[in-house]
Amino acid sequence: MSKLRFSTASSKRSFPTPAHCVASAHCITQMAKALPGILEEIFAHNEFCGSIEKTFSFLFEIDETYEFMIKKCFDLTKTAILYNYFYSYIQDIDDVINVYRNDPSKIFSKFDYIIICLNELYRKITENFHPYVKDTTVFSNFISEFKNKKNEKIKDNINYIEEFIKYFRENIHNINVIVFFEEIYGFYSVNNLYVSCFYVF
Repeated sequence: MSKLRFSTASSKRSFPTPAHCVASAHCITQMAKALPGILEEIFAHNEFCGSIEKTFSFLFEIDETYEFMIKKCFDLTKTAILYNYFYSYIQDIDDVINVYRNDPSKIFSKFDYIIICLNELYRKITENFHPYVKDTTVFSNFISEFKNKKNEKIKDNINYIEEFIKYFRENIHNINVIVFFEEIYGFYSVNNLYVSCFYVF
């Protein structure tokens, strides 16, 4: 990045403009280098994995494989998360730099998308596992049995996550626990926007 210059006319600092920053490969490279550190800090406080371990720790005494899958939640999901949200950015940074350098307007036109994409990622990491349970096979079976047992429609005032955990405990020997965690980790890792946050259209 160019050094700051002083204007002799106004004696005020002349800071690099955003366009100048984007046009500078060094500037973008610095941003690229900073991102992994920021992500590491966010991942260090992974509420998704923390809530899974807190809720399903009773499985540790049943099978060591279950304990491994739960305690390795961070490692098992991190690679997929990074790939789905940042693959084009991390793997092809030189190409991205060249595109943005040749046409700086591209990155400014993508700011809204970048913000939405990063917000989705941040929300995933800082929220518990509850939003992803409803898409699992075990939860679908639970809901079917619950409705048949109660002989009524699903109501909003019922804590279905709490009821599901009870069902999970009571039917643990009839549940494919490994598939359950594979499914919930998969749903959690998916980029619902389908495109890398920094992908160059």
